[in-house]
Amino acid sequence: RGNFRLVHRLFVQIERILKINELHLITNDVIEAARSTLVIGDT
Repeated sequence: RGNFRLVHRLFVQIERILKINELHLITNDVIEAARSTLVIGDT
């Protein structure tokens, strides 16, 4: 369940970045930007 939640959060961030930047294509840069904003683990 944890991995599914993490993947879901990643896709939510990807969608957000695409919308904010008015992009229509998922690129490596978009994925890296989304991944870098995720907080994983205890904070």
